[in-house]
Amino acid sequence: MGVHLIQEIPLARVRPYIQWKFFFTAWRLSGGFATLPDRHDCPSCRTAWMEGFPPEERAKAGEAWKLYTDATQLLNRLETLQAGCSKAIYGFFPANSRGDTIRLAENGLSLPMLRQQTRKETEEYKSLADYILPESEKRTDYIGAFAVTAGAGAEPLKQSFENEGDSYSAVLLQSLTDRLAEATAEYLHEKVRRTYWGYAPKETWTIPELFRAKYRGIRPAIGYPSLPEQLLNFSLNELLDFSRIGIELTENGAMYPTSSISGLYLSHPLASYFMIGPIDEEQLSDYATRRNLSKSDVRRLLAKNLQ
Repeated sequence: MGVHLIQEIPLARVRPYIQWKFFFTAWRLSGGFATLPDRHDCPSCRTAWMEGFPPEERAKAGEAWKLYTDATQLLNRLETLQAGCSKAIYGFFPANSRGDTIRLAENGLSLPMLRQQTRKETEEYKSLADYILPESEKRTDYIGAFAVTAGAGAEPLKQSFENEGDSYSAVLLQSLTDRLAEATAEYLHEKVRRTYWGYAPKETWTIPELFRAKYRGIRPAIGYPSLPEQLLNFSLNELLDFSRIGIELTENGAMYPTSSISGLYLSHPLASYFMIGPIDEEQLSDYATRRNLSKSDVRRLLAKNLQ
């Protein structure tokens, strides 16, 4: 129970959890580039890999190979520098739900959730609050919260690239730390399930299977489809104190360094990732009341979710 700090997670532990597919997408290179060989410095490996693509795609595949080579060399540099990129803070707390709000017993903090409204044949309209026992059950449930960053330790190197006018390396480093933040979140969630919370101690999923969310429980992140309101970062900051791992919040709840992620841990065996989608004015008004915010503020915060 309580809050736990990991001041540094070695880069060597996090690297295997990088989803290269999304790295290439950030560079507008889509295709089968997530399956690059480990030997990026091997010319014959490069030739064999390139021949696996249709002739019209080989030029783009060549770009992906070079980008991957540069990225790998930069990762090696970060590892050599012992830059201390990946940091994490997490905690576990007693909780119950009341309607669509999750309430933490320890400090009375309320986390209002949204509920899906788009018409479905299944008549199932999900809210994250569904995965926490309601107060009416008269039993205590639990929830986790986390924040990770991969940006703070890399900031000096990024600044040196910018001072040298090396914009390519600066952008490459930014896209790498974005992926490292996601990789750190994936790595930490596995440790949570198997050890720190320990509700799935015998889990044996491979990393590719983790990418397909085969595991029990979920880690919805703030700003993502099931938890879209960014100001909730202030609530999580009350619980965890992001500053302990070098994360600051802007007035809009955005995190700096930007290569940072925060969210919740839910262990319910039926929990799954979902998108809230559009909500109507009635839910907007109810949510504004539960968040103690004006309707105009909520309308601004949830602009993407308004019908």
